[in-house]
Amino acid sequence: MEIINNKQVTQNKEKEPKWTHFISLPLTKPHLVEAYLKLKSEITSDHPDLEQFFLGSSKAHITLNMLELNEEQVEKVQKILPLFHNQLPKINLTLKGWGYFGKKPEKSKYLYLKINKGLQQINDLCNKITVFLVEHNVLNPQKQALHNIKLVGEKPNQQYKLQTVHATFMKSRTIDTFDCSQIINKYPDFEISGIDVDQLNCSIIQPQNVDLYYKSLCVINLI
Repeated sequence: MEIINNKQVTQNKEKEPKWTHFISLPLTKPHLVEAYLKLKSEITSDHPDLEQFFLGSSKAHITLNMLELNEEQVEKVQKILPLFHNQLPKINLTLKGWGYFGKKPEKSKYLYLKINKGLQQINDLCNKITVFLVEHNVLNPQKQALHNIKLVGEKPNQQYKLQTVHATFMKSRTIDTFDCSQIINKYPDFEISGIDVDQLNCSIIQPQNVDLYYKSLCVINLI
């Protein structure tokens, strides 16, 4: 048995990254939001207790990178990321198929939609952005863990790849769990297709207006 004292716990917590910003692909297209709200309305009409677990549709996104930036690095990111303006391809996504985090659907912490189309394009974009940030010393894999990203393959063909990619639909923000089994069983083929992702955002992690997307340091248009 390993015994960890309070001092060790405090030191470990101090080593954990304190994320301040993140790079994401917003999922806020009107027809996606409409489909999300329609399904939410149908579910909560039968199960009003699940209302508290739904995420705001205005903030739906896929995270590519989590960043821990000081003031100097914030200025640097604002200068270098626009170099990608109109140089990255937009992505057409299809969301289909449910997944969850938890011991079983009846005791779930997250319910999400899987990426049925566009997964490779997302990973290609993640690799390109991550390599760029490492080259500009914004990310340092030798000194810090990369959130949800691993280096795969053999040199010289190594690439950064997201470990999990999905669109979170419901989430427990506390220790509580929720039962998503009826949603999975009632809507097994739920799908949202034709999602054109045409922007890349570097945003600030902080409380925001619930009806708006996260406040951005910069927005990169995809072509």
